[in-house]
Amino acid sequence: MEKIHIPKVFQASATNLPYPDNPFDAVITDPPYYDNMPYFYLSDFFYVWLKRTIGDLYPDLFATPLTPKSEEIVVIAHTSARTEHYADIGVFTLKEWRGRGFATAAASIVAKRVQEVGQIPLWSTGEDNIASLRIAQKLGFTEVSRSTYVIPEKDT
Repeated sequence: MEKIHIPKVFQASATNLPYPDNPFDAVITDPPYYDNMPYFYLSDFFYVWLKRTIGDLYPDLFATPLTPKSEEIVVIAHTSARTEHYADIGVFTLKEWRGRGFATAAASIVAKRVQEVGQIPLWSTGEDNIASLRIAQKLGFTEVSRSTYVIPEKDT
């Protein structure tokens, strides 16, 4: 009978990996879910189901009722809608961390990187999204046009 290899699974911070000599080319954490949703939105959903199915195999990893939050990513800034010349910047901050400048700082870094690759950063937001408008203004964006979107209601 062939021996089944069970991999060693442990929980660690991507900012402090327990490996010597940087053996990895990249460590990727919390990427956008198909450029639509950061994984941290879904983490508690999957954690609960994983805890029910494999929690008995890895009790140390599932010791808390929900995912640990003390070192959670609290803001994500990214680009979507990229063309050869332009990149639209998006930013999201968890509600309890808003108003502390994290979104402005993260969006600033993304805007700088966009410019470094020769693209022009764009900022799109709804006219009633005051927080987003403030961030754009702090970063030096100016309004050049407005678009109107017609969203039909579903038949009830």
